[in-house]
Amino acid sequence: MIAENRYTILAVDDDPVVIKLLNQILIQEQFEVLAVQTANQALDILTRPNSTNEFDLAIVDLMLPEIDGLELCRRIRLISQIPIIILSAKDTDVDKIVGLSIGADDYLTKPFNPQELVARIRALLRRTHRYDTASSDLSLLTYNGIEINRELYQVRLSGEPIELSPRLYNLLCYFMQNVGRTLTRQGIFESLWSVEQKTLSTIRGENTISPRTIDVHIRHLRELIEPNPAKPIYIKTIWGVGYKFGVETA
Repeated sequence: MIAENRYTILAVDDDPVVIKLLNQILIQEQFEVLAVQTANQALDILTRPNSTNEFDLAIVDLMLPEIDGLELCRRIRLISQIPIIILSAKDTDVDKIVGLSIGADDYLTKPFNPQELVARIRALLRRTHRYDTASSDLSLLTYNGIEINRELYQVRLSGEPIELSPRLYNLLCYFMQNVGRTLTRQGIFESLWSVEQKTLSTIRGENTISPRTIDVHIRHLRELIEPNPAKPIYIKTIWGVGYKFGVETA
C-alpha cells in the first residue's frame, strides 16, 4: 500500500484487452495497478526484496501460459497472505472449489461486471482491515438527485430506489464519473464492454454488443432516470460525436 489511502493491486492476465480494462477500472476507482501477463513476472515481482507490503491484493487469471493461475495462487500463498481474486472463463463449481481451496479468496467468472469486481475488491480489503473509511467514501457517487452506492450496488433517484440491469448500472456509473465530458460511443464501449464482447465471441460465438447498441442502452436508461426522456436533462446527445452527462465542468 502506498500513501494517501491508495491501494496497490497486482493484476495477472495474459490477455492485453483484459489488462487494459482492469487498468481502466481500477485506476478510475483510485487504486494503483501493476499489471503483468505471466505468472513468472508476478512471482519475480513478489519475491524481490522489500516487496512483502507492496501489494494489497492480487487479481489472477486462471488460464495463464507456462504456470497456470492455480499454481500461481499456491506459490503466492507460500510467500504472502494478500487477498487473491481469480478471474476465469471457467464457471463450473469444481473450478471454483479448487481455486478457493488452493488459496484464492474469491472467484469471478468472465465476462465480469466491472462494478461487481470493484465491490468484491473493497469487501476483501475491509475483511483484511486494509481498507479505511477515507477510501470507502469513494464508493458513493452523487449528482443532481441521483445517488449511487457502489459498495451496496444501490441506485436512488430523488431518494427513491430504482432497479437497473448490470449494463445500465455500469453505464450510469461511467456517466457519473465523467460529468460534463463529451463521450464517444466507441469510448464508452471500450471502457465498459469490450472485454465482455471479446469473451462472449471467443467462448460462445456471440456478437451481441457493439458501439451502436449503446444508443439502445441509453434510451432505456433515459426512460428510467429522466423526468422527460424526450427532453433529457441528464444524458444529452452530442450529434455526430456521442453523449454528455450533466453540465460542463469548470
